Amino acid sequence: MLLFVPVEPAFGEALRADPNLYQYAFEKKIVLVTSTTLMATIKTVANLWKLEKQNKHARDVAKRAGLLYDNFVKSKRILVQMKRNSLWKVNSQIFPLQSFVL
Repeated sequence: MLLFVPVEPAFGEALRADPNLYQYAFEKKIVLVTSTTLMATIKTVANLWKLEKQNKHARDVAKRAGLLYDNFVKSKRILVQMKRNSLWKVNSQIFPLQSFVL
């Protein structure tokens, strides 16, 4: 939460009276801002939200890529097994014929 203090000299005086005021507010999740620091603070928060959104999208892409990879691995296993089964069937049909012919 941002707490805007419009009168900067009053803010300075409050900090002189209580040097721990800023830290106390921060511990309560309140950021004290003045006309000098307001825009910079807002831009910083906007950039943090943007980075958070990008990180979320990156995690989603990584998760989907992992699922896609898993599906490729499963498909490869199935194709290899199909190849083995078909070769076994062909070999079992050819070898009896060879012994019959010879």
